[in-house]
Order: sequence, then structure tokens, then C-alpha cells
Amino acid sequence: MPLRVLITSPWGERLGGAEEMLWLAVRNFDRSRLEPTVVFLGSGRFEREVAALGIETAVIDTQPLRRPLATGRTVRQMATLLHNRKPDILLNWSAKTQLYGSVAAVASGLGDRVVWWQHTTPTGHW
Repeated sequence: MPLRVLITSPWGERLGGAEEMLWLAVRNFDRSRLEPTVVFLGSGRFEREVAALGIETAVIDTQPLRRPLATGRTVRQMATLLHNRKPDILLNWSAKTQLYGSVAAVASGLGDRVVWWQHTTPTGHW
């Protein structure tokens, strides 16, 4: 049985190195071993490219983190998705997705399945 991996991506576009690394990974997953789902925090061409590979995708539109009600809605949507899919691993692909995904994972009872991958260490506004 393949390992169910839910990956969160901070946006639906390929903007730089982190997205290129994710693109390389999803194109080369051994589907007999991994069953990926990629959740994008915004729609765009990258999401459509991943879906065209036959990988399940979902889009959760987000608002700025400084809007607490909108942030709460995003976390609830992600928690519902996690509860329904019950992945073996939640792989948050950036600091932004870790902020939403880790809280959603704990809320859905999957807090012990969270992994955070970070391409670079954020500076400045983070």
C-alpha cells in the first residue's frame, strides 16, 4: 500500500527554487510507493501542471495572516481536508504552509504526522 503524502504549497505559481524542487519531486514520485496530494494556497498555472500529471490537487485560497478570521477559515478548510484524506504524512513546503498546516493537523488529530521542509531561512518580515 502506498504512503499517502499530502503536500502543501504556498502558491499556485512556480516562483523560484522551492517550487522548482517541488515540481522535480512530484514529476518523479514512484507512485507504487507514494500516493501524493498537493494542496495549493492559491490557484495558478503550477497547480494545473501538477494536476495534469495525474496527481490529486486542491486549492485553498488564503488571505493575509494579519486577517484572523480569514486565517481561521483557511485552517478549518485545511483541517477538514486532512480529516477527510487522513494522510500518513503532511509535508508543509514552506514557512507559510507550516503556519496553516501544523495548526490544521493538530486540530484534525494528525499533529504527529507533520514534516516542515524549508528551502531557505526566511528573513525580514517573517
